[in-house]
Amino acid sequence: MISKVASFSLLAGAALVVLASFRLQPSNETTLSGAGKIEFQEENWDAALAKAKKENKLIFVDLYATWCAPCKMMKVQTFGNQEVADLFNENFINVALNGEKGKGLELMDKYKLRAYPSLLFIDSEDKVLVHTEGFHNATQLIYLGQQVLAISEKKILK
Repeated sequence: MISKVASFSLLAGAALVVLASFRLQPSNETTLSGAGKIEFQEENWDAALAKAKKENKLIFVDLYATWCAPCKMMKVQTFGNQEVADLFNENFINVALNGEKGKGLELMDKYKLRAYPSLLFIDSEDKVLVHTEGFHNATQLIYLGQQVLAISEKKILK
């Protein structure tokens, strides 16, 4: 009897997590733009690299999966934060890619990434400077972005 109750509780809990993740999904899975949101580029990868070189900026890449609850939470909670948007829109070329198809899948394979979300900071020569995985809240992502900028400025000054 206890094992049936425990099994039911686990199953019900898992169902609630899945349902909650669907509620967090934005209406457009690949792009969030406008006031208070990171503006992710719609351009192809070569165009993003060229723009990064022209503007002397790093590329911030969000590699996500459509089924990934932490990815959906980041799109809503973190990428929709005004302070995060201000920092990233001003200092990075932002690209969001589905890691299960197209260029996103190529990058997942190229850099041997296995988790979602995978967040990359890449220079205009297509070299990964920083890679991290998993959910980051606004405070964590701002700190990470500031650290990456500090590292890249030291690299540029040398």
